[in-house]
Amino acid sequence: MDHLDARLMSAFVNLAAGRFAEARAHADAMAAMPSLREEPHVALGRRIEVDAVAGRHDDVVALAPTFREGWHRAGRPQVNNLAVVAAAVAMVHGLAGRSEDRAEWIDVATGLLRDPHDLGRSAVVWSATFDATVALHEGDPVRALALLTSNPDDLADGISWYGRLWLPWYAAAWAEASVLVRSPDAEERLGLARRLTRGNDVAGLLVERASVLWGDTAEDLAGMADRFAGLGAVYQAGRTRTLAAGRGAPETTEPPDPPEPPVGLGVLSHRELEVLRLVAAGHTNAQIGAELFISRKTAEHHVSSILTKLGATNRAEAAALAIRHGLGTA
Repeated sequence: MDHLDARLMSAFVNLAAGRFAEARAHADAMAAMPSLREEPHVALGRRIEVDAVAGRHDDVVALAPTFREGWHRAGRPQVNNLAVVAAAVAMVHGLAGRSEDRAEWIDVATGLLRDPHDLGRSAVVWSATFDATVALHEGDPVRALALLTSNPDDLADGISWYGRLWLPWYAAAWAEASVLVRSPDAEERLGLARRLTRGNDVAGLLVERASVLWGDTAEDLAGMADRFAGLGAVYQAGRTRTLAAGRGAPETTEPPDPPEPPVGLGVLSHRELEVLRLVAAGHTNAQIGAELFISRKTAEHHVSSILTKLGATNRAEAAALAIRHGLGTA
């Protein structure tokens, strides 16, 4: 139990600090523990949170059904810190414009909360942050700021330790929304957000980006996108490029294309490349599921999608193609 708790807290703290790779490593180590083998909703929750904030949304969508199935099998217990996971999945669907899927996962989050009225409250830091992120993505900073009604400095003294873990992300979203609605005290808000995001390079960079937007300077937002990418913040890298384009950034500021997957496999998502690598190694769907902490059914779905995208008639052809292009070993 101590080992499990250490992994859990390490995942939490690293996510609070914007260290996605470290948080993901602890989350994966936790998920691999034998004691959680029959509790996939507990095992996968932290990984889903990390990937949602980092922007690895394909991975979130792939893991989410296993999380929900595990929760159902456990009798749908009310566990507040797992409600965060469901809300993170809802955010991912919201960012992709899948409103029906988002509504379904908001229902799951509500079912996980001991007090369903907590969802959407500004003082519930993670809930407000996720909803505001979707509003900002949809180009509605007024709605985002209406969700982030509490001054983050006031929140700091009145929330639990778990809420404080989400405070840097809340402060960064609050600063961005304030700037985009041209709040008269935006400079003061930016200064406060800078203080509250210290120690979190990603959230700090979000505040820096908001500062650029406030000043409407010619600073290279697209170059800032590369910095987000270097920190593993995939979604924010893309959003920064969108913001740069919206401000009429010159073509010369466009970032270089991201590294391409092995030639011939570029049609596959990051998760599908992971699955294909295991197919090339001779793994069955059940073994792939165990390796990637997804259900056998989800693994089967990924393999079917891979075969379709690659035009392969069977696993052997797909494996041969993977090996030919340097993914896996012969």
